[in-house]
Amino acid sequence: MNPRTLRWQSFTIAALLTGLALLHRASLVLFVALVGLALALALNAGYAAVLDRGPRCERRRRGDRTVAIVTVVALVVPAVMAAAISLADVRLGSHVWRFTPNETEAALAAVALFFEIAFVSGLVDWYYIRPRLDGVFGTPPCRSAGTAHWKRVTRRWYLHRAIATVAFVAMIAALALTIMLMLRREFPVVADLIGGVGALMAVGLVAVRAHIQQLPAVLRFVESPRFFLGHDLTYTPEHGEPQRGFVLHVAVPVVKLVPLDDHGNQADEAFEEPNSTLAGAEHVRPGTFHGCDGGCSRINPHCVVDEAPATGRRGLLRPLVV
Repeated sequence: MNPRTLRWQSFTIAALLTGLALLHRASLVLFVALVGLALALALNAGYAAVLDRGPRCERRRRGDRTVAIVTVVALVVPAVMAAAISLADVRLGSHVWRFTPNETEAALAAVALFFEIAFVSGLVDWYYIRPRLDGVFGTPPCRSAGTAHWKRVTRRWYLHRAIATVAFVAMIAALALTIMLMLRREFPVVADLIGGVGALMAVGLVAVRAHIQQLPAVLRFVESPRFFLGHDLTYTPEHGEPQRGFVLHVAVPVVKLVPLDDHGNQADEAFEEPNSTLAGAEHVRPGTFHGCDGGCSRINPHCVVDEAPATGRRGLLRPLVV
């Protein structure tokens, strides 16, 4: 996750939550925004506490500033707007086409909740995963693979990505149910032709079919991963040739690997392997990687461990805003 992705997500969340507040749901918006803000502050505070061990480079410092701003846009602005709308008793009609007000509000709430969960998942990436992966503090995985620390980070990365995937499926289910309720009431013939909520969900989930198919393997890795970030991984896919790669990223639906030659050096550009392939592979042998002793940015372009620290202080709000 990078600040650019969080930026467009933040504007989407602000618009959705503000719209929901205008549709008689200001109290719900306040609750959702404040819960999200509490999680964001907790992640930021944990990051700031660990960051006291060392300085940041300028690239990371700019990213932190951007993420702090988009967090305000996504979570503080809608909360303030909801409070103002509630106090001013401003209400807009929520009748959209043939949908009832309750159906309109339910659909809007489902989309807003998904984007907020995705946004918080991105904050987990930025404040917990990326600082460790990129060497903002501590030793990056390419120089310290095989320790129990990376097992914990790997499992947590898988876990929060799986939660975001499940949230997307729940959003599609809520939208499909809302649309089908309207069709059953207004256009029963069309509803019969479609075949029910399941058929609508199937259409909506086409874009994330690969994510859903990989969830069982991902949940297995959450419980007990066969490899960690930073491993020099040798494995044999079912009906395939032996492969060797450096574990760079884990996610749903794929693991990003950097191919390695017989000497453990980078052989080509990074490639992606489905989690189910690694879950069902034979002869999975994770080992310690030694290929980035001359600079970690060759393996991970976002690695900042070799960059010079930025100058200047963090200001009066340094425990929370970094």
